[in-house]
Amino acid sequence: MKNFINNKFLAFSLIFTYCALSAYCMFVSVSRPDLAVFIIPATVVVFVVSVIAYLYSTGKNRNYLLLAAETMKRTEKSGVYSVPLAMTVIDAKQNIIWFNSQFKDSFEEFAKYGEDINKIGNIPIKELAEARTDTLTAYNGRVYSVSANGNYEDTAAMYSVFFLDVTARISAVNELELSKPVVMIAQIDGYDENFSEIPDSDVANITIKLDRLLENFTTETNGIMRKYGKDKTIFIIEKRFVDKLASSKVQLLDAAREIKVNDRVGLTLSIGIGTTGETLAESEQYAKKALEMAMGRGGDQAAVKTIEGFEFFGGISKPVERRNKTRVRYIANSLKMLIDGADRIFITGHCNSDLDSLGSSAALSAVIRNCGKEVYTIADAQTSLGQDLIDRLENDWENYNRVNGTPKKHNFFSTVANAYAHITPNSLLIICDTQNVKMLEDPELIFKFKNVAVIDHHLKMVNHIAETILFYHEPTASSASEMVTELIQYFDKNNRLSPVQAEAALAGIMLDTKNFTSKTGVRTFEAAAFLRGQGADTGEVRKLFAASFDNYVKKFDLISETKIYNGCAVTATDKYDDDYKTIAPQTADELINIRDIDASFVIFRTTEDLVAICARSYGKINVQVLMEKLGGGGHQTMAGTQLKGTSAINALPLLISALDDYQEENS
Repeated sequence: MKNFINNKFLAFSLIFTYCALSAYCMFVSVSRPDLAVFIIPATVVVFVVSVIAYLYSTGKNRNYLLLAAETMKRTEKSGVYSVPLAMTVIDAKQNIIWFNSQFKDSFEEFAKYGEDINKIGNIPIKELAEARTDTLTAYNGRVYSVSANGNYEDTAAMYSVFFLDVTARISAVNELELSKPVVMIAQIDGYDENFSEIPDSDVANITIKLDRLLENFTTETNGIMRKYGKDKTIFIIEKRFVDKLASSKVQLLDAAREIKVNDRVGLTLSIGIGTTGETLAESEQYAKKALEMAMGRGGDQAAVKTIEGFEFFGGISKPVERRNKTRVRYIANSLKMLIDGADRIFITGHCNSDLDSLGSSAALSAVIRNCGKEVYTIADAQTSLGQDLIDRLENDWENYNRVNGTPKKHNFFSTVANAYAHITPNSLLIICDTQNVKMLEDPELIFKFKNVAVIDHHLKMVNHIAETILFYHEPTASSASEMVTELIQYFDKNNRLSPVQAEAALAGIMLDTKNFTSKTGVRTFEAAAFLRGQGADTGEVRKLFAASFDNYVKKFDLISETKIYNGCAVTATDKYDDDYKTIAPQTADELINIRDIDASFVIFRTTEDLVAICARSYGKINVQVLMEKLGGGGHQTMAGTQLKGTSAINALPLLISALDDYQEENS
């Protein structure tokens, strides 16, 4: 800057001197001609000296600027090469053409001219340059934030790619997340039922063993625990230990099962964990929801509330039947109040209704009619698997109205379209034998009602119907028909069923218990005894299960194609036959009766692009958990799923893969 000012001043002085001397020479030549011969040459000499001085100064400044530019260029190159940020330049083919020392230190294996940048990681260079954004990539145990810029519209473009090491930052964020406190709640399954009949000394002994187990767990997880209530314990642990619990398949459940309540039953726990709450209070609410899900799925398992929904671990024990009927009486009174407060009642089961869905709906419908209420029982006779039962109930309804001389307003069963025409703002919808809105005869039907009640025995699903005024869920019950049979016994004196209606409910129980051989408890036989007292004929019920000769042949065609895989009987067919909806479950029931078979699976086509799987077991394999891997569900011994856009043959490898995963997880 100083040289620039000096040069400018020198040029100005030179011009000023030239003008002044020129004027002076003109004045002298006019006033003193005798001195002009001396003054004019002197003036010329001064001017020439000034010009030479100016030129010398300018040349020196130019050399200075050239030297400065060269110095800056060398400094810039040195700075880019040694900057503490890995940097490389690549061509349009994403080959390396230059890199700095930091890049060489970080990616020594790939720091070669002509090397493909994608060997470090699949990095979308062009997209990063266009969007002016960054992405993460991992290499050699380090994490890098990658950004790029360049002339991405030119086919001969070059890109500058920058790698910022963010390993420490990512580690800090992960550590913060892993150290986040979460709430876990453990509850003893069936405490009242299991502990009510044993001596207090034994209860104290069992409690001490459990407390010691939970205290050891707390020590291992660096957490804290507090008991509240006689059967619940709440924990606060770091989130990192939730992952360890999951990876160990919740060994806490296995250890608890080693504590024996009596000679036959081990202690089981239901665990709920809330991991996504922003506060401890919110985590506690999530833990309670997770605990409710774990208990609703039969207990002896852990449910973890995540951002995506729920994850489940455990669930290998059969649910223990609860014999306390206090809750049944409470539910019955609540349902009776809802019925009394509604002007019309609508009852529906699941689509492709079976004997349990029809039987529970029919028994409840009959008792509500006895209370003087207008009832619409919804079922699609065209898609039902219990067409014979529908015909029997319709004929029984005709006979009832004819004998009593009462006008028949509508059929015993109504279509969905007919139901829509009679819905009022004060109507009540009761859903039997399902808790999934997608499984209803019409999924849109539920949105027409302000008051909805659910009666279901299936293990609780993540997408269960939550917005209900009454949710009666009992996974230890054999069937929805058993649950309804228990409820109607508390409906005052209006619990009288016709023999056909009683047979419908008994058929539902017999279907889901495989003729009282599976999921059968004391309450199941009590319900069957009540229905028998209402006039149900077991011989007539057996006729509902009778198959035609053609269906009998089709069933054994499926059995003849059966293969044995890892102790499981599996058969698949891509033939389409509407009778397979009835034949497939019967085939699965037949296959599970084969010696040394732990589970049976029948894969069949239901429509052109829909395949169904029927799964059965005697408890050694939890087919409900297995079917959940394929998007389905059900019970521990009876489950199923549907797969869209595939064939039965292509669905077979999916089933085998899920079976392998299940057996590996539970080995």
